[in-house]
Amino acid sequence: MKQNQIGRSMIEMLGVLAIIAVLTVGGIAGYTKAMAKIKINKSIQQITQTAQHTRIAFGSQRNYTGLGEGDDVPTVMFTADLAPKEMLTVNADGEYVAPYVFKNAFNGFVTMRYADHYVTGDNMAFVVHFDGLPKEACIGIAIADWSGANGNGFIGLTINQEMPAALLESTCVAKTERGKATFCTKKGAMPAASATIGCLEHNNSIEIKFY
Repeated sequence: MKQNQIGRSMIEMLGVLAIIAVLTVGGIAGYTKAMAKIKINKSIQQITQTAQHTRIAFGSQRNYTGLGEGDDVPTVMFTADLAPKEMLTVNADGEYVAPYVFKNAFNGFVTMRYADHYVTGDNMAFVVHFDGLPKEACIGIAIADWSGANGNGFIGLTINQEMPAALLESTCVAKTERGKATFCTKKGAMPAASATIGCLEHNNSIEIKFY
């Protein structure tokens, strides 16, 4: 009789441990998914703030050439407060480390450059570049409604390619292929199907163009 009781106790204990294991795995998965969502929202917010600050900073100028080129761009982003300082590396004393390197919530690099605008002319637009994005983040950022409700200057975006010439034209045809996608519109957002095809499993880059 004792042996049966011990056998049942062992089975019951194993059952409890199995339930705990399932709950633990589920909890970790849920936490990971929630953290990814937070980082995606943070990235969207960072891009939005960068675009808004840049448009304000250069509002009185004729173009965006003041962004500079190459290694000069991060310094301009820092000194002109174009991008959130939370993306910068700080030392043990909490001071920003120069040369300045901006990184997104997924630890990928963030930079900018000036570009042509298809209506107003040369260097009258700018591009915000995010890289190092996992697939879920790439899709989440790509399908956000960048057109905005108050005219934020959105022109278009690309996945895993430098802003193509198509976005310089008065008419832009969206293109999607495995590992690449282009979207250009003044209303709405990139279709989820296009983003899913365009985004790879790891290390994606997204460029979003504003004027």
